Amino acid sequence: MRNPISFFLSNHMYKGKLTYERVEKIILQYGFTLLEYDLSINDEITEILHLHNLMNHAEIESCFTFIVDEYHKYVFIRSGYTEKDKIYMLLHEAGHIYKEHFACKELVHNTRTAKERQANMFSSMLLLLNRICRVFPCILAGLLITGAIFIVMPDRLPSSRNNSDIVYYWTQSGSVYHLFEDCYHIRNSTVISGTVEASGKDRVCSACEKRAEEE
Repeated sequence: MRNPISFFLSNHMYKGKLTYERVEKIILQYGFTLLEYDLSINDEITEILHLHNLMNHAEIESCFTFIVDEYHKYVFIRSGYTEKDKIYMLLHEAGHIYKEHFACKELVHNTRTAKERQANMFSSMLLLLNRICRVFPCILAGLLITGAIFIVMPDRLPSSRNNSDIVYYWTQSGSVYHLFEDCYHIRNSTVISGTVEASGKDRVCSACEKRAEEE
């Protein structure tokens, strides 16, 4: 169960005040490199932004995550902000990472999307929980017990329902698999159903993914 409390407990965020350095270490643990950039300086970080055509995005956004491949995963944050602001922004990106909102070479930055709202709530909840545990230590014990029983333990248990149990849909010539049989992309085609493995497709239909989030 990928929710803020599970993340909070597994990363021991109840121990003392959150700092920029602590959040950076958490980001690193998930395989992401944190890069602080200054657009007025031409250095190695701006070269990385140029290489992946991210300069325009870097001018608009203050903090964002970008995955090139399994070995090149970055969280970019613009310099000049207070530590408090940086912590909030990094926790927001941690929410995207923990909930696996990203595919390779994809940016999530539209504030109207469900993914953005989830990341905002994720960051706010982590900060609130940290403050509660520092101000009211007695609440921490209850939180730990509740988390161990209902959250942390389920994360470690095998799921009773996996991809092999779920039915997906695709067409012979299509390059993606679909979550809904009535998706408009395959509505007038010969549709095949089965597991993801049987489909031979490695990507989900973006229209189906968006519909699933909204429903």
